[in-house]
Amino acid sequence: MLRVGCVVGIGALGPALGCRVIDPNHCANHAQAEQVPDHEWCLAERGLAYCDHCQRSSDRNGCTDVRPSSSECLPIEPPEGSSSSSGAETTDTGVEQCSPDGASAACAAVDPLTPFCSGGECVPCEDLFCTEGVCDPRPERTECVECRPDAAEGCPADAPWCDDDLECTNTCTRHEDCPESACDLVQGACIPPVGTLAWVDGNFEQCQSMPGAEWGLEPITYCSLGVALTDAPDVAVIRLRDVEGGPWELEPADELGADRVVVLMADPDGPPVTLLSAATTNPYLLRTIQKTRLYLHRLVLQGSAGNQATGIECEGSEVLETHVGLDDVQVRGFATGIRSTDCDVSLSRTRIHGSRVIGDDPHSGIGIDMLRRSLRLDSSVVALNEGVGVWLESVEDVVIRFSSLLGNGSELGVPVNVACEGAFAPVGQRLISASLLLMPAVSGTTVLCTEDALPLDDRSRTEQQLEDGYDDLGELFVDVTAGELRDPATNPITALGLVPWQVDEPYFDVEGEVRPRPDRPLVTPGANEP
Repeated sequence: MLRVGCVVGIGALGPALGCRVIDPNHCANHAQAEQVPDHEWCLAERGLAYCDHCQRSSDRNGCTDVRPSSSECLPIEPPEGSSSSSGAETTDTGVEQCSPDGASAACAAVDPLTPFCSGGECVPCEDLFCTEGVCDPRPERTECVECRPDAAEGCPADAPWCDDDLECTNTCTRHEDCPESACDLVQGACIPPVGTLAWVDGNFEQCQSMPGAEWGLEPITYCSLGVALTDAPDVAVIRLRDVEGGPWELEPADELGADRVVVLMADPDGPPVTLLSAATTNPYLLRTIQKTRLYLHRLVLQGSAGNQATGIECEGSEVLETHVGLDDVQVRGFATGIRSTDCDVSLSRTRIHGSRVIGDDPHSGIGIDMLRRSLRLDSSVVALNEGVGVWLESVEDVVIRFSSLLGNGSELGVPVNVACEGAFAPVGQRLISASLLLMPAVSGTTVLCTEDALPLDDRSRTEQQLEDGYDDLGELFVDVTAGELRDPATNPITALGLVPWQVDEPYFDVEGEVRPRPDRPLVTPGANEP
């Protein structure tokens, strides 16, 4: 039974300023017995950043990812000699005293998570403490950094954006970096808006209904996407406004020719826009060919009932670069979500789900079907496709980071989230990092590749690690297709521990929320940060 001794208490649930957890299973007592700081014990044993002296040991040994207020509970006395010469002293009220204000090596020595001194108290980093730059969001980092992607205002005019390395850069990495047009993500440059930008808005009375218009200083507004694509120059940014009464429909002839750069995106000030195939007999919704860069942003690609189409089909070349880049996109309800031959495919904050097996077609039902070239999957969800989630055949480079591959292959004999066929290139980047790969039950096969072909790092989680098991993914997720976890405090996935975020990893989760923060030093593996 948990026993709590209190020096001062106000009622059964009042602010007990002197609570002292006596339970031997509590992190504070484990830490004392092992002669380590209690926060350090939680980080090592539970993957959580803090030890809360007033949290029951039955709740993750008292460990938590939320920093306890120093005014609520007395900390356990540190082992003899552990911090007596640090330059910051712990008083009997649990407040770490220090001087002068600013970055403090003495505070960091007492607790790496409170590396600054403010008003005589050791505190976590706040951006206002950084005279140049902002707080570093990585765990146990006491210095400031140039910027964060969510706090780039301090970057100079010649390097106005912040990349995932936490450094100011003149290379755009998101379409939001280029509010007047869009970012050419391969080139890292904003597309000049003059002569490249057009709108599609069927509700606009003077919209252009026939092809033949020339793009100039002022953007043209088209009545349909098909006509806009017909008129589009070799470099084009097409913004779609939401249509009343249903989604935008594409005709079978709506495909992109060679040697082009085309961006299709929703109105930045409006909701996401849905694209639907105009006929169930169409073999694809969008198709692009060699030496073309196709970017989609804030769109929903929707398959229709009975449709045997592929959502996006890319026919590239082994020698000519062809790129498909999706950011904040849903691809759902097709026979195959994305089918790529000799293309480089990069998906960020994208959800691919509901692909359907069609007859005896072995490649139907697949979320992402890749033949050669490369795949990068960041902060994305590939879930509940009837066939394999990600099929990789002779692919050169595969990087899957902070993504969730969930319950794919339900219509196959053996459920599979990722399958490999053919040899990988001898020199190539191949890794699954900080991701969740889970089956409907523990009996599935998450990765069907040779042992060293596509390794999972130690920050990834699979169903085999959940000792108690589960019957259905609905026990773990509020919304499987969004990768949205149920209550992290009781979820068996988060019980396996949070993980550190590293520079050059996806900074935003699938919903666009910031993943690493200075006030939360560890993050959740998978696409969706609770």
